[in-house]
Amino acid sequence: MRATKGEQPAKAQTTEVKQRTAAYYDPAAEHYERYIVPYMTTFSRRMVEMAGLRPGERVLDVATGTGTAARLAAQAVGPGGAVVGIDLAQGQLVVAARVARALGLPHLTFGRVDAEALAFRDSTFEVVLCAFGLNHLPERQQALAEMRRVLVPGGRLVVTAWHRALADTDPPFRPRIIFEKTLCRYAPLQTPEWLDALWEHWDNELGSPERLTRRLFEAGFQAIHVEAASHTHHWQRPQDYFAYKSAWGENAWRLADLPQAERQAFEDECLSQLSRLPPEAFTYQARVLYGIGAR
Repeated sequence: MRATKGEQPAKAQTTEVKQRTAAYYDPAAEHYERYIVPYMTTFSRRMVEMAGLRPGERVLDVATGTGTAARLAAQAVGPGGAVVGIDLAQGQLVVAARVARALGLPHLTFGRVDAEALAFRDSTFEVVLCAFGLNHLPERQQALAEMRRVLVPGGRLVVTAWHRALADTDPPFRPRIIFEKTLCRYAPLQTPEWLDALWEHWDNELGSPERLTRRLFEAGFQAIHVEAASHTHHWQRPQDYFAYKSAWGENAWRLADLPQAERQAFEDECLSQLSRLPPEAFTYQARVLYGIGAR
């Protein structure tokens, strides 16, 4: 059975979504930490600010990746608090744990846990964070209900999502177009059509302040506030942008399957085209939604 835009996936498809999402992010966990985390840190820092973390609080970071938001939270709550980062991508969790050890954060731990079935007792955490994780969850309302369940009464949830309603009005970002068109010639998309349709639908489903507010309200959260923000990021060199895009999800997965000679040919061709762009072409406005709600 195929899913179309607007439909919920069948059970088997739900499982495949989770497996593919984890598989996309595992091969390039080290590169993700090196090249993508500098881009994502701005969003995570704003999440932690909105959460108003206090020393001694207990925090859950859902879809933690390599732990960008989790380690900022751990620094905010101090050694008297506790932070747990969860994800299904084991490779990213390995990197997250290593970085936490290097930073001297023993009160920050990580585990492979499904966001739709959180392995924690009711009322365990004062704060739950989820940076862009909702975009990848097949049963997002179930996941939000789980996040609310593990919060103490009055506990805070802070989530982020891409502001698709605004981003879709921006002019095309030329470096991304060059990278994606060139990659498709060397490594065609391997994502099933039904999964692409679902991901696009889910992004749109969260992609405006009104839609994100509705999702939080339907999950039972109160005192909901959603704000839109734009963050400017600039890549200094074409090589920096190429490394960033190569570490993202399915891009990393597709590149990992290419023979070395073809991968080098792709890199040479892509960088040749990117190098023809003016420096200002590598300045990007990220459109982001921040949502906060209380149990």
